[in-house]
Amino acid sequence: MKMMSLGDIVSRLLANLDTRAELKCRHEYDNRENPEPNVIADFFDGEEYKAFKNNDNFQSENDVAIALFNDGFVTTKRGGRLFTMIHVIVISYDPQKRYKNEYLIQLCILPGKKKPASFASYLSVILAEMHYLSTYGMVVSTQQV
Repeated sequence: MKMMSLGDIVSRLLANLDTRAELKCRHEYDNRENPEPNVIADFFDGEEYKAFKNNDNFQSENDVAIALFNDGFVTTKRGGRLFTMIHVIVISYDPQKRYKNEYLIQLCILPGKKKPASFASYLSVILAEMHYLSTYGMVVSTQQV
């Protein structure tokens, strides 16, 4: 079983000049001119995001918004093998891209006939890393071209 580090994945995205430019969608959306009042066109118009942002979060244009999900799937028609996946959607991408397969991040896939007993232990590690990153951030070194 291998579990991917969210910090490693996000740092690689930010270290790449092209990807870093794609991740500015959140920052540009927050700073758009004349947003329509009382219209929810994207995640960033919602009350939860606004409350999180107003609590001194997302101060840098390079801050990345993510959403964590879990889902189950089977590999056979009879459903004999159930897998539970923990994955991330990078909300900072443009809405036209963020839900496409190549932009989704699978952190781990847990096998089992039902929801694995170890699910909470894997999730707790991911949540602890997310909490650390949101509290302390990270420094990403980039090369100037």
